This record gives sequence, structure tokens and C-alpha cells, in this order.
Amino acid sequence: MSAPRLRWLIAALAAAMVGCETRTAPPDAAAAAGDAAGGLAGVRIVSLSPALTHAAQSLGAGRAIVGRTPWCRAGHAAVVGTFEDRNLEAVVALRPTLILRQSTADDEGLARAVAGAARFERTLNSLDDVRAMVPALADALAAQGIDGAPAAATRVAADHAAAMAVELRTRGPVLFLFGTEPPAAFGHGTFIDGLWTGMGGHNAVARPGYPELSAEDVVRMRPEAIVVVGTAAVPGWLRDVATVVPLDAPCLLEPSTAMLVDGPRALASADRTIAAGAASR
Repeated sequence: MSAPRLRWLIAALAAAMVGCETRTAPPDAAAAAGDAAGGLAGVRIVSLSPALTHAAQSLGAGRAIVGRTPWCRAGHAAVVGTFEDRNLEAVVALRPTLILRQSTADDEGLARAVAGAARFERTLNSLDDVRAMVPALADALAAQGIDGAPAAATRVAADHAAAMAVELRTRGPVLFLFGTEPPAAFGHGTFIDGLWTGMGGHNAVARPGYPELSAEDVVRMRPEAIVVVGTAAVPGWLRDVATVVPLDAPCLLEPSTAMLVDGPRALASADRTIAAGAASR
């Protein structure tokens, strides 16, 4: 699966983050905590990434976000564009003090237009990227005067470590799919691969990235279970191969703080379902 297609998938699902419990503070509560810590006055954040918007919210900067993408859950902020297609005039009109971008590619037009604004730019292609992003973003927010951000980042790291410490019961290979017609899988190096294997599980797909599979590929893998992440329909033939566990957990697809904290919990829930099915057979 190409990087642009994956980013489209992540962005499309970012607005529907309803499948995961949230141990991190809700955006409004996190924003209120940031206000209480002092330092939102004069801070104006424009985010061109849903993942970074939601991470900033969880770190206490919610009310400082004045510009966003259409997929960001920040209804008070103006829509100024998407990952690649930002409206420079709209961005400049908001007088940002900090720009958040999910890219490290040069954007000379943006740099010239808001030369006085700080920029936080990251690529988020792996679980390690997401882990590293949180404290770095917290430092960028603290530099803007949002004093509680580093402490919030420390709490996210602690909650992530606790969530990852859950012992999985499933020992055999598990196939993780985000599409079923044809089967499209989470391979080595993907976010779900990093979480599942980090918790001691075995990903049935050794290929890197997001490969499309044939029915023969799926059968040949002999997975113990097939977890379908999202809302894709499950064809009957998949259920003939192995136990199928639907998992409507969009937090597993957005590289933000919810992925770190709620993603492992969603996978642990799938593991319990797989184990219960095995015990009943």
C-alpha cells in the first residue's frame, strides 16, 4: 500500500475515533488542564495533521488550536487545508505562532508566509516515530508557554508502557486486515505490527508495509485468527480459514496518543476474544 493511500485511510478514519476507550483526557478536559497550567494566552496553533492535532489536544493545547484539517476533532478551529493542500491565505489570516505538519518535506511557500511562526514537523511512519513524537511535541508546546505539556507526555508514556505490559494469550500467528476484497494486511513495521509483536504476539505477515494478499496467501499462512480492523465486510471464505474477529478500533490507524494508550487495549480485547473462541472449540 502506498504512503499517500495510507495517509488517506488514516485521515478518513480520524474523524470516527469511536472504537477505543480513552484513558487519556478528552480534548476539552485536556484543554482545560492546559489553561489551568497557564500559558494559552497568545498561543495560536495551526495543525495540518489530525494525528498531531489530537496529540496536541491530549497534551493540553486544545484551545490554542485555531486552524485544522477537515478531519481534526477541533470544531472551534477554522479548516485551512489538508496534509498536502493547505490554503496559505487562510493560514496567514490566523496569525499562527506554531505550525504542526506531519511531514518533513520542504514547504517553501508556507515557510515564507508564516516566517515568524515556530514549526513542528514529523513523519509518523512507525510506532517508534509516534513514541518519539509525543515528548518532542510536548517540548514544542512548552516553548509556546503551555507548561503542563511535558508532564502530560510523561503520563502518556507511562500509560503506554502499562498497556503494552498486558500478556497476550494467543501464541499462533494472527493475520491483521484493514480490507477484505481483496485482503489487505498490516505487515512488518506497521503500527499494529509494532504493538502486537511488542506485546508478545506473532504477526502472520512478514512482508513489510501494507501488502494485498490473495486467498491462496491467506490459506497458506494458516493463521490462528484473522482480525479485521475497521468496518470492512467479512466474506464467508475468510471464516472458513480461521476465527475472524472484527475490531472497530480506529485508534489503531491514527499515529497519535490514543494509538499508544488505547491501541494496545483494543488488541488485548481482540486477544481475549480469540482465546475465548479457542477455549470453546
